[in-house]
Amino acid sequence: MLDVYKASAGSGKTFALTLEYFRIIFQSPSEYKNILAVTFTNKATEEMKSRIIRELHRLALGEESGYGRILMQELKMTDEELKNKAMTLISMLLHDYGCISVTTIDRFFQRIIKAFTRELGIYPGYNVELDNEYVLLKAVDKVMQQVRVNPELRNWVNELMNSNVEEGRSWSVKDKIAELGAELFCENYMLFDRQLLGKFGDRKFLKMYRDFLDSVVRDYERKLTDIALRALKLIQTEGLLLTDFKGGKAGCVSWFYKLADGGFEESPTATVRRGSVEEGMWFAQNSPQKEKIAGIRPQLMDWLNEALQIFEMNHCRYLSARQLCGNLYQLGILNDLYQEVRTYCDENGLMLLSDTTKILNQLIAGNDSSFLYEKCGNYYKHLMIDEFQDTSAMQWNNFRPLVTNSLGERNKVMIVGDVKQSIYRWRNGDWNLLAHEVERQFSHLGVREILLKDNWRSAEDIVEFNNAFFEAAADMLIDLYEADAGEKGGRSRMIAEAYRNLKQNPEKKEPGYVEIRFGPGKKEEESCFRIMDEVVNVIQDILERGGRLKDTVILVREGKEGAFVAEYLMEYNKDALRPVPFISNDSLYVWSSPYIQFIVALLKYIAEPYDPINKAVIVYFYHTFVKDDGMPLDRVFHECHAGQLFSALSDDFQGFDGQILSYSLFETVEMLINRFGLKDKQEEIPYLIAFQDIIYEYESVHPNSIHLFLEWW
Repeated sequence: MLDVYKASAGSGKTFALTLEYFRIIFQSPSEYKNILAVTFTNKATEEMKSRIIRELHRLALGEESGYGRILMQELKMTDEELKNKAMTLISMLLHDYGCISVTTIDRFFQRIIKAFTRELGIYPGYNVELDNEYVLLKAVDKVMQQVRVNPELRNWVNELMNSNVEEGRSWSVKDKIAELGAELFCENYMLFDRQLLGKFGDRKFLKMYRDFLDSVVRDYERKLTDIALRALKLIQTEGLLLTDFKGGKAGCVSWFYKLADGGFEESPTATVRRGSVEEGMWFAQNSPQKEKIAGIRPQLMDWLNEALQIFEMNHCRYLSARQLCGNLYQLGILNDLYQEVRTYCDENGLMLLSDTTKILNQLIAGNDSSFLYEKCGNYYKHLMIDEFQDTSAMQWNNFRPLVTNSLGERNKVMIVGDVKQSIYRWRNGDWNLLAHEVERQFSHLGVREILLKDNWRSAEDIVEFNNAFFEAAADMLIDLYEADAGEKGGRSRMIAEAYRNLKQNPEKKEPGYVEIRFGPGKKEEESCFRIMDEVVNVIQDILERGGRLKDTVILVREGKEGAFVAEYLMEYNKDALRPVPFISNDSLYVWSSPYIQFIVALLKYIAEPYDPINKAVIVYFYHTFVKDDGMPLDRVFHECHAGQLFSALSDDFQGFDGQILSYSLFETVEMLINRFGLKDKQEEIPYLIAFQDIIYEYESVHPNSIHLFLEWW
């Protein structure tokens, strides 16, 4: 039976996963080799592995553990038996740690592909490229070069930019092509048939198809326009106006006027549809023009029925043709980008991480899936998939044969997730799988839904607030959807189902606090500063009531908002009586370190020694951060001509000769760190070590070239 755990935040899903793992290995110790537990992040993987070892260690020592009592009760074991079994298990797992298959979904798929490089025709020593954006920008540069010599591609790009300008968006051609290229890494694009994608690269085919689409649009509009003009001519001949008819602008005759004005995308209203069959929808009983309208009504009703028939038969086709006409050139540009991405990856021996799922999907199609997974060196009987709400349709298609095989052999399959926490839609996550699709696919094998309703993480007041808030929010969302879509059921039922049984029971009996403040609208003058004033007041209030800064976080929606918060707090701390020390997300990146920026500037100097601006950057970082000598920079820049700039930088810069060019990139960086004593500042050491790790990894897969590294960096 397939167990589907619906687990909200803080409900103990890692505990449930680990408990299921223990249930299997305590009954059959050697089965640890046959369990596959899949998570989405490296952090979650390490957390689960650590918890397995830690809790086994506690059980082996006879210490208190949340798992002990449950295991003794279910497996009918005594304290001593549980302790002995735990000692045996921890010894087995530690001596065979590599066979504990708790891994991320991407790493698991990569392991399978590595076993089939020959069958797939992939270079065995390929490197996995995590940064899609870097590869995409390389492809965009190549496409931009082709624009100059390829007139058809140039026309497509012109159309793309014209539509951008009409929508009031960015004028940057390169940025728009890069934005469009992001579609290459979405599953919707990957699922296109290869033959169809080949058609997108056939410019003659695209031109013929564009002409065909234009004819569909013109034919539909011509037919409806012809009917509408005939109707309006008859109305005018009788000396009638729109207001003479029942309902006026909202009446059934109004559709003729809308069609004549080019309103082809608008659907006929219920009133218009009633006008095609009900005589009373054309005039009011006390209308002074009743006789005239009654005289032409039969003809108008015939034309209205004719127009409605054309609408019903061709409207969807018309809308599709309109959309395709407006976006067809984008498919052509996408195909060029796709070819350049593939060329770059082939030339550099790369596999994009986003390609892993697609390649495995193609490998599984038409093959015995159990054989594929066995060839990786493991035979998986029991499956556990965490954060299932973020699994994509293609990833699930790769797992599904394994799930079917495990259930068919009466082994354990466990899926854990929460539809409400589906946040990886940018990585193709499909919450519909957890909501209803898995249950539909495996209903014949048995599906058991298990709700984890106890919250072990948050204070009681916070849990109660969430219960009330999300119940009301779900109802509001359903009302908004039904009002906007104009229908009930369908998606609104799915929303209701997703938030069903959302209430949690608070297990942490301690007080909590929730406060919501509504700030000014974003478009109001200086609204950001007024909001930050409130934020600082809240933080100071927290500190006065005994709170700690380490327990406080400011969450924002976009990166630029985070940068504004950091800038505001830096300015605030300059003059504040009680400053607010903080760590921003950007400050944790390697490149945020001034020492790393100093080293990169030195590397640029080695590669291009005649760049005066880079020399000025080196002077700035040297005096401001390395020496921290307080020397006014205006004096340094004033006294040093561009050619003599380094005379102000002491003896540290002596010896920059040709010998350094013979060093490896790693040796060059090591020499610079030692030459300028950059390790003397303790808080910079983690950044320096991390930077050296980056250099080491870079050198393992790229040529030893400062120029190429700087371009990559």
